[in-house]
Amino acid sequence: MSTKTKPYFKYKQKAVQSILDLAWKLLTEANVPTKHSNIVKTELEVYYNSSDMRADWLQIKWRGFTLLGINKESGEVSNTSNFAIRNQLTNEEWNSLSKAIKDIFRYGDSKAVAWYFQSPVEEWFGSELEVTFRSGNNWLRYAKAKES
Repeated sequence: MSTKTKPYFKYKQKAVQSILDLAWKLLTEANVPTKHSNIVKTELEVYYNSSDMRADWLQIKWRGFTLLGINKESGEVSNTSNFAIRNQLTNEEWNSLSKAIKDIFRYGDSKAVAWYFQSPVEEWFGSELEVTFRSGNNWLRYAKAKES
């Protein structure tokens, strides 16, 4: 297994943050932060695994628990927590999501992360602190520098 760590470029940070902002908006519309004050935006993470039964879905997790899913192809929204979250993104939200995913997967000016692996990305996750990709036993991690 090999892992390469690179700086967490601003465009990747902004892209991950836009997905997390969208998720927070959906949770806020359903009053989740009011009803569950322990769920905080800074602890949200976006997660994707191609081997999941719902391979077109991004999961929004909090402390390892999936709060909601967003279908990256259709913009459908689902949740596993019986929160009253609307079931569809607007066109504007879906376009923003699509752009964010493209930016997250960008590797340099004209390549994608899959180019780095020379195979498809099987799993990835992102938070305020990092975005990490896996293909087979290889990992590529973009992380913020630790503050001293």
